[in-house]
Amino acid sequence: MSSHGRLRLDAWTAGIGATSVGTLAYVLWFLSTDVTAPSLPGVPMDMHDAAMVVNIVSIVLCVLFLYRRTDMSGQKRSVWAVALVMASLIACPIFWFLHVLRRPARSEFSPG
Repeated sequence: MSSHGRLRLDAWTAGIGATSVGTLAYVLWFLSTDVTAPSLPGVPMDMHDAAMVVNIVSIVLCVLFLYRRTDMSGQKRSVWAVALVMASLIACPIFWFLHVLRRPARSEFSPG
């Protein structure tokens, strides 16, 4: 029986999930605050800097994972790579759910 569709919990799943979903959650929280205020009390710039770094880490992890997949065609990889880099805020959580959390059996993935 194929294990495609089973949920996996390992370092890749946790790392990509935490960074991609975490960044999206931060942006949604930030947008729900009063962004018209001249200065947002309680939202230091360090949080924004950290969110940008976490987003870059998310992109790198997703692209590394993407190119270690052996069951995906080159064209599909290229489309995902462009989407992950150009629209990372939306593409990374979608990629995580579709291709990391529910990835196929071990024989179809080269962890490095």
